[in-house]
Amino acid sequence: MVNQGVMPSPTMSTSGSSELSYQSKTVESLIAPIINQLNQLNLASNPQTASTLLKRKKGTSKKANYLVDSLIKSIELFMHHANDMAQENVQYREEIMQCIEEIRQHGNMMIEASRDFSLDPLSVQKRMHMVKISKDLLNSIAALLQIGDLIDSSLLLQSIQLVKQDLIKLKQSNNQDELAANFKNYGSDLIDLTNLAGKRQALLNDLRLKDELASCRAILKRNSLKLFTSSKTLIRHPELSAAQTNHDLIYKEQNEALERIQSIVTNELTSENLSHLYDETASLSSALDELDRQIVSINPSQFNESRMRLKLETQLENIISAVALMADSESTRAGRRDRIVNECNVLRQALQDLLNAYSNNKTNSSNDQIEIATTDMTKLTRNLRRLLRKAVIDHISDSFIEVNLPLDSLIDVAKRGDDKQLEDYSQIFLDNAEKLLEVSSMACSMSNNLEGIKLVRMAAIQVQQLTPQIINSAKILASRQSSKVALENMDVFRDLWTKNVKLLTDSVDDITQVNDFLSVSENHILDDLNRGCVALRDSDPDLLDRLAGGIRARCIRVCNVVLLITSSGSYKSVSDKTTLHTRMHLARIPPASRSNKSGSESLSATQPLFKSSRI
Repeated sequence: MVNQGVMPSPTMSTSGSSELSYQSKTVESLIAPIINQLNQLNLASNPQTASTLLKRKKGTSKKANYLVDSLIKSIELFMHHANDMAQENVQYREEIMQCIEEIRQHGNMMIEASRDFSLDPLSVQKRMHMVKISKDLLNSIAALLQIGDLIDSSLLLQSIQLVKQDLIKLKQSNNQDELAANFKNYGSDLIDLTNLAGKRQALLNDLRLKDELASCRAILKRNSLKLFTSSKTLIRHPELSAAQTNHDLIYKEQNEALERIQSIVTNELTSENLSHLYDETASLSSALDELDRQIVSINPSQFNESRMRLKLETQLENIISAVALMADSESTRAGRRDRIVNECNVLRQALQDLLNAYSNNKTNSSNDQIEIATTDMTKLTRNLRRLLRKAVIDHISDSFIEVNLPLDSLIDVAKRGDDKQLEDYSQIFLDNAEKLLEVSSMACSMSNNLEGIKLVRMAAIQVQQLTPQIINSAKILASRQSSKVALENMDVFRDLWTKNVKLLTDSVDDITQVNDFLSVSENHILDDLNRGCVALRDSDPDLLDRLAGGIRARCIRVCNVVLLITSSGSYKSVSDKTTLHTRMHLARIPPASRSNKSGSESLSATQPLFKSSRI
């Protein structure tokens, strides 16, 4: 069976160059040899190419009879594949055989015309006749390829409709036995669909569409367990609105994934519609790169002060506005915030100096002042990048530690059935999830790793979709603490959250510089140690407990990042030794229950003594 995208009606210019476009590697591999042979035969039909032909080195030109023989072999190979397709698809055999007969007729005509042309290459009439027949041959081939695409598309679309029907049956299940039977059928049909979609994915030429199809397949597989447990929970507790909400959210995700696959198959979804995953315009790093490029590319002889001043000042102010949002964020350290603000002010002045240097250059033939101002400007943008990277890592270091703690606290409250605390801890969990997404976006804004940015954004979408489902699962558990189904449902969502947040964490780590992360984390740990000493002095056990937990979490985070880096093979020369020492340090970090409580409880026990001694 031939797997390919829908082929447009092909055209060929008088020079013989093909204007065909392919969506599938299979189409390209089948039709490319024929087009190549036709192009070589038709190349001489355009007078503009005559000079190119005459300039060829001796011995590199191919004889006409060799080209004709190659064309015959290409057509025969294509016909062989076409006959195989006809045997495999009885439903479309009549249409396929009709196309094969047309290809055979046009192919024979093309071979005869090619032979005539090769014997008399100076005949304009023979050239034009061969070009016309080659167009007819390509049209016949394209028609057959369209049938092949129709076959594959119809099979995939039928599989999509089958899975959609299975989803409807799952949604209409009235008891656990019926749900289990329907889910078994759904699982079998879903495997067939993902296999067909996988084959289609492997043959697509457009990388964005390949990524989108892979994402949809992953969603369908990953959500299957959520789909089953949410359906099971709704059947067991139909009176709970949270169960119905979760159920509807997951069904919506599955249907949207199926619709996106269908849109790819029917060519309704193009790579331009997927720009949200690849958008570089929102990147602060790319904006700084563009500013540097504009500065370096200014031609002193063509400098227009009014136009360039407005353009560069607007660019810089847009960058500074985005920088201000990052600098004013809660996790940005005060000292770093002040340095960023100062750097922005210096950068403004440096731009004015650069523009003045260009203005004064009209009366001065030397470009020394311009070169000095340009060097200063690029140096300042480089310094600003470094400060911004460390500001982002301030947020990463504060946010991506103990990422599962808010969820564990939420589950503990849900198990106790405390509705008042459930609302408070649900909000804490929601705020923590939003902070993770915000920091992930910041990390993307300061990275030039386009592939890594795409992975971060995909992982962030999964975390964003999972957040309300976690809260709904906690509400179900709080309403039915003794329900085994509710507890199993909560466990499933907890595992999914853990996996997705770990994927997001690893993706963020992948687009940040490890040296910056280690440097910032070291400063944060030292700062917490100093604050811990102050808490000991002031006899503040609560603050000491929080700081001890933070130090422990930061140390574990640093060790995990180092292990991730060394396992990737980026530092082969030191990976073994570094891994050994990191694992030794990781083993020495005491559990939270022992490290936090021992210090705070000891301080609480001695607190009356401190007070009496002060009296």
